[in-house]
Amino acid sequence: MLIVDDEVTIREGLKAKIDWDALGFAICAEAADGEEALRAIETHEPDVVFTDIRMPVMDGLRLLKECAERFPHVKTVVLSGYDEFSYAQVALRYGAKDYLLKPIIRKELTGLLERIRREFEEQRRDPREGQAPSDWNEQTAHFLREQFLLDLVKGADRPFPEQIREHAARLGLDAYLADDAKVRFLVAEIRHESMYEPGGRRDDLLFLAFYYLVRELCQEWRRDAFVFHDPARRNMLHLIVGADEDERAVEAWADRTLQPAVRRYLKAECVVGIGSAVSGLGNLREGFQSSLYAWSLSPSGLKSGIILADRAMKDDPGFPPQTERKLATQLQNLDARAFEACLNELLGPELSFRSLAVRFLKILFVLETFCRRHELESPEIDRILLGMPDSVWQLQNGIRMKTLLADLAARAIRQVRETQASGGAEIVTAIKRYLHDNYASSDISLGLLAETFHVNPTYLSELFKKHTGETYTEYLMNLRIDKAKTLLKDPLLRVVDVSELTGFSNPNYFSIVFKKQTGMSPLEYRNRELGRDGNRSI
Repeated sequence: MLIVDDEVTIREGLKAKIDWDALGFAICAEAADGEEALRAIETHEPDVVFTDIRMPVMDGLRLLKECAERFPHVKTVVLSGYDEFSYAQVALRYGAKDYLLKPIIRKELTGLLERIRREFEEQRRDPREGQAPSDWNEQTAHFLREQFLLDLVKGADRPFPEQIREHAARLGLDAYLADDAKVRFLVAEIRHESMYEPGGRRDDLLFLAFYYLVRELCQEWRRDAFVFHDPARRNMLHLIVGADEDERAVEAWADRTLQPAVRRYLKAECVVGIGSAVSGLGNLREGFQSSLYAWSLSPSGLKSGIILADRAMKDDPGFPPQTERKLATQLQNLDARAFEACLNELLGPELSFRSLAVRFLKILFVLETFCRRHELESPEIDRILLGMPDSVWQLQNGIRMKTLLADLAARAIRQVRETQASGGAEIVTAIKRYLHDNYASSDISLGLLAETFHVNPTYLSELFKKHTGETYTEYLMNLRIDKAKTLLKDPLLRVVDVSELTGFSNPNYFSIVFKKQTGMSPLEYRNRELGRDGNRSI
């Protein structure tokens, strides 16, 4: 066992956590960063590496990638702080066997080590046997579900509905995405007196306790309830539940179970926003936002409250989805004047403050999505969202809301124009990052990229070739083949699995392309890399 963490106290604590010898393990070395760890692997040849994510010199994700390429026989396990769970999917893509949270629970660590030891024993009996790559512990699976839902409801670019459904099925979330399934989102925010002291900030241990308390209460309440967290919105948790019960039953649970438990065990208050019931993949984001609208209308300060979107928005539901799409199109067209004119129509003086607040937040979410798609820094939007509900109440009237939104839109549009005028290097960088994140999608096309990044397809093709020296097709094909080479080193994956995981819809076509690029078939490449007899099939 090699332990990699830049904190000496973490390494010492991990060594003292359990009786390693009794479980069949010995700690052969320690390292404080990824580069030091690679040297230790070469010297000590460990079987297993436990590594942190955030480290100086070389971080944990880079170390995992290097291990996957240079030491594929070494099993890797990630140790991470709570707010880093968005890295889980990348870590597991690089072959990590598991993803453990700090502070590490002794029972989880012991269970993981016993599982790894059994895997080694099975591999010694038959190298073809072992743990399936998808056999992660429940903790890891939960984090992947969290990230998937968060990407979905925050409007991340996922233009492949069938792929979304397949991914949801693998994570056990397909019941929420069925066209006839009704779901409801809730927001639960913890408010503690320490947060209202001068210079007060979130207590991470208190929030972690809040997180696990809400998860436990949800499991007791409803089997279909799932809790997830957005690191960008501090002190807040999101819940998704089936909407077969009306909002009064949900309100009763929040009032009689959730809020009393938070007061009793955490000595804190809890604000709950209950969203509208929605159904179908295309309406999940709207349902999620309705819970945030409800929560944003809560009283400020150290007070509990329960706000239901359907009641709060009864008189004015904001504006329909087609208006939201109109605003998004104006931003995509970089038309600041049209956007501002639309603001004048939507935020009129005849509206009540509550109606203005609902519309303001809807428009702010449209802006947030636009900034995310173009990878723009948006500190002002983040400040407003983090400061809700106070930040909304402080705006006082529709004129101040319109001025702020128009200014935010104008700045975002100006940044996009400057990016486009700089020769397109930023666009190409963003597209390359997009391809690295989505290469497994067989539906990627130049037209889709042009639509996603709001540029002409012909111009995009020329721009990409200019900055990379390759056409878009060549770049994507080389990327997929490079990923396939790494995956083929895992004897537990079939060639047809590797084909699917790298975006080739047809295994035969994958084999043809692979042989053209490397001079050998996928099976021949695997046998060579694993030192197998070329005639032996794995």
